[in-house]
Amino acid sequence: MAQPVYPSIFIAADNAAIKRQRAFVRGVAAQLVLLVVVSLTSSIQVRHAGVTTALVVVTALLTCAVLVISLWLRIARLDERWFQCRALAENTKGLAWRYAMGCTLRPGSTSPDTDLVDRIAELRQRLSETRHCLAEEDAGRDWITPWMREMRADTGANKLAALRALRIHDQQEWYARKARVNAGLSKRWFGVVLASELLALIAAVAWAVLHLSDPGAQWAIDVNLAGVLAAVAAAAVAWTQLRRHSDLVQTYQVAAEDLVRLDVLARGLEAKAGESPVDPALAPQIDELSTRVETAISREHSVWMGESLL
Repeated sequence: MAQPVYPSIFIAADNAAIKRQRAFVRGVAAQLVLLVVVSLTSSIQVRHAGVTTALVVVTALLTCAVLVISLWLRIARLDERWFQCRALAENTKGLAWRYAMGCTLRPGSTSPDTDLVDRIAELRQRLSETRHCLAEEDAGRDWITPWMREMRADTGANKLAALRALRIHDQQEWYARKARVNAGLSKRWFGVVLASELLALIAAVAWAVLHLSDPGAQWAIDVNLAGVLAAVAAAAVAWTQLRRHSDLVQTYQVAAEDLVRLDVLARGLEAKAGESPVDPALAPQIDELSTRVETAISREHSVWMGESLL
């Protein structure tokens, strides 16, 4: 069974999404780490003028770095461009599969090639932030690949076999695996937050007891660890909100379960199709099945975008 070869614009949008996702996540991670370090340097009190001055300067420089990163993330709009490039890539892949399955992309149309190109062009028009991103990539001209044409002309049984093996099974396994990974990460980050908050409480009590036991003591170095640990907990909460592990567990699991059910329907249609050319009576059922599969797969990025683009 030949592996899918997707339109060149999918590859360009996929690469653009990956680059901006990595840049955005790294930028936010650097911002959170720097904020924790700022909380540490600002909480240290030293009875030495030179060291105190150095800490103040370091704190100021790190705060400026955090500000620069915040402005960069805002101006570059990496998160929005990441979401839109991902939506363009996944919806283009979905349209490619619907074309390959022989689906009707526009009611009453007799030109599937034109319909596919027009639908992709409409996606690019709606996802305006992708223009800048794709300008840096090679979108190419191969928007309808030989694999797509060959699959569209193939028998119903072969189409459904490819749909099950290369689309439904592949995506179902991916979603199931991602659901497990995100469930584990959600628990781990909850543990980090809980441990940081508990340690912050212990540090606050210990700091209070130490200072109340000897109010007039002059410490060479005094560090308020409670504030630092509270900053760590806040950074961990912000990171979990960014990565949305808990939300993705549910989204991925629902998509995986939907694809399992759709695979049962696909297997039944495959048995009916046989090795002969597509039965006109089965064509609408294959069309509906393919549409339902792509709707289930697009659930994740539809949640991120706030709408379905198919």
